[in-house]
Amino acid sequence: MAKTKALATGFLLFFLISGASAINFDANVEPDANHTAKFMEHTDNVTGLQTANMTVVNTGSVGCSYRLRTVFNTSEQAYSQKKALWPGASAFFEVNKYFSQNSSVSTNLYLQYCGKEKQIDNFNFTAQTAEKNTTQVNSTTLESNSEKVKASLPVEEGLLIPEESPPYWKVPSTEIINGTASIGLEAPIYDSEEELKFSVYNRTSGEIEARTTVSLKEPEPGKWKKRMMWLEENAIGLAADLVSLYLVVAGLLV
Repeated sequence: MAKTKALATGFLLFFLISGASAINFDANVEPDANHTAKFMEHTDNVTGLQTANMTVVNTGSVGCSYRLRTVFNTSEQAYSQKKALWPGASAFFEVNKYFSQNSSVSTNLYLQYCGKEKQIDNFNFTAQTAEKNTTQVNSTTLESNSEKVKASLPVEEGLLIPEESPPYWKVPSTEIINGTASIGLEAPIYDSEEELKFSVYNRTSGEIEARTTVSLKEPEPGKWKKRMMWLEENAIGLAADLVSLYLVVAGLLV
């Protein structure tokens, strides 16, 4: 009896742009998770932000979600956004980590896909001393759930780089666009009582310009919004009451 096997093949182009480097990686995603990889260059020196860019093309026949996980000195982690790719689709991924102290950093790169994880590279680099502003700016939570938190900040453009999050939560760096950031997240158990702490990075100056804490609690609605919510929830009942009243009045007039 003929057997069928699903085959998903991903081709990844990975760039480290804090220095001048690139990694070319071919991934054959099969049930037995076989991989082939070709590594070209890596960054030797970083001042401030370490950025990794990755373009993923799913050239196979199975849809799959992809994410990059980077581990620094066996303990510090950074994640890219997770994106689902159907066969033939492609997407751009970025992972960021800011280093403010002079140190030697060992790095391990992992690709997470289809519920699996595979190490794709490891190398060492030197981080130089960099400025890190500790000024606090407020954020306002607009929307929050187990997959995303949307917040507004008094910063028009920039990059939110995770500093502190609950253990085992996967929180990627996120662009601030027109004063708003939509932060994707993955939590083993979502808890709206938790908070996420970020550095606010200015891409133009190449420096951390502030820090912010993002609450997972949505703000309480104002009086007008509460009234509108009540009307929406009771619209059907109110309509039925109006119809009943109309029928009663019409009956009295006959």
